[in-house]
Amino acid sequence: MAEVFAIEFTAPVWTIFLAAFILKEKFTWPRGISVLTGLIGVYLIVQPGSAIVHPASLAVLFGAMAFALAYTMTKKLSRTDTALCILFYMSLIQLPLGAVTAAFDWRQIYPACWPLILVVGIVGLTAHYCLAKAMQVAEATIVVPMDFLRLPLIAVIGTVFYAETVKPSLFIGAALILGGNLFSIVMERRRIKAADT
Repeated sequence: MAEVFAIEFTAPVWTIFLAAFILKEKFTWPRGISVLTGLIGVYLIVQPGSAIVHPASLAVLFGAMAFALAYTMTKKLSRTDTALCILFYMSLIQLPLGAVTAAFDWRQIYPACWPLILVVGIVGLTAHYCLAKAMQVAEATIVVPMDFLRLPLIAVIGTVFYAETVKPSLFIGAALILGGNLFSIVMERRRIKAADT
């Protein structure tokens, strides 16, 4: 699992390259520092082994690249479409894809599961809506590195709800992730203010 998380969190790095190529966003040094500190923070939290050679790692890497492309295209769509429109068409596309794959391994859904399914659905749609709104007001290379914060938040939830142990590296990694993101945002604001004046 550590290797999977480490590879998955390369999505912001791929997003920076795709956003520069597709959206013509500038790759600035504060954004680079944000991504670098984010990757270091993820490494400290996850602490993957040195040998990531399993063929499944390539599938995870492809998934991270696909997420990066989805982020980039969401930013592109946010220039012309509302967040609700993007969310509607995303759900419309995912519905048949999910239905086809679920049909091959269908299980009975018990009534006790429906409230949890509803909560997961609402939370998932809310997250995608917030992402689309964020893409409307900021460049993808500013928004996506915030995704690094998901890892320390997951670790905190694991500690509170599942009694998982917390290592000191969690706090160091989380501080690096948060610090890199805040640095990037502050420098971006200064650049915008300088451009306005």
